[in-house]
Amino acid sequence: MGLKNNIIQFDRRERILGKARAYTESVETFLAETEKAVPLLISALFRADEELKHKIIVLLGGIAKNEVVWPIYHFMSDMDQSEELRRAASIQLCLLGGFLDDTRQLHLHLVEDISHPDDKIRANAAFALGWEGNKKASRHLRELLSDNDPDVQQAAICALANIGDIDQLYILIRELDNATLDKKRVIICNLWRFSENEKKVISVLLQCLEHENELVRMDALASFGLVSRMENYLKVYGKCLSDPSPDIREQVLIRLFELSVEKITVFKKTILKLVKDPVPKVRQQAIRLISRCNWTWG
Repeated sequence: MGLKNNIIQFDRRERILGKARAYTESVETFLAETEKAVPLLISALFRADEELKHKIIVLLGGIAKNEVVWPIYHFMSDMDQSEELRRAASIQLCLLGGFLDDTRQLHLHLVEDISHPDDKIRANAAFALGWEGNKKASRHLRELLSDNDPDVQQAAICALANIGDIDQLYILIRELDNATLDKKRVIICNLWRFSENEKKVISVLLQCLEHENELVRMDALASFGLVSRMENYLKVYGKCLSDPSPDIREQVLIRLFELSVEKITVFKKTILKLVKDPVPKVRQQAIRLISRCNWTWG
């Protein structure tokens, strides 16, 4: 009898996992059968292997229902799960938060978790708190900007950027002044998320493009391209063509391919000089751009 029960249990487990795999492979089927699919996927989540768990969590994260919140929260908080899976659960909770009718209990649990002694739990909880418009998390996240663990600091920065209003932008701008290099770079790389406040963001990035550290300038250049139209800031890009960093010179040359030949002509004199740049990759990009513009050189 014991063996028979074990076989029955095994068959039932395999049927559940088989149906769960089918849902993860066909989003259309999942959406058509959501009412019965969700409880089955939650059941499968506690029986699945690592790969299937990850797929189920991502799928459930697209359903704004309270019943999926706590299973996902469980996996984010479970220290026996892999870091990758816990991180995936954190991301899905962040996405879910913006669509739930009532986030009070989730908010309370996550705020409690950001005081946990484990760095990974603090970091995942901090990131999860950053759903769009969750201004009440701002104070807690601001405190985490001084956390002893860099990953927790980074998660708090990303969460503040995800919340996305002007108050969070000014929190991050103020933090730039005395930030470590790594923290400064994370903040700069997240400023593009505040594109609705384009004027202020561009003002900050222009200052960062003057920074003594080339990594900061490189990050600022990348973010600058995400919040502005290149043709509106030709002088900025022209100056970057003479930047001491070959990586920045190369990236500007690559970006210039987005412009018409007429607009690129503004930089013709500088680009022709870059054919003799001491760094091969810069010379190569300059030659490619010159060929595209059909200019003569040499």
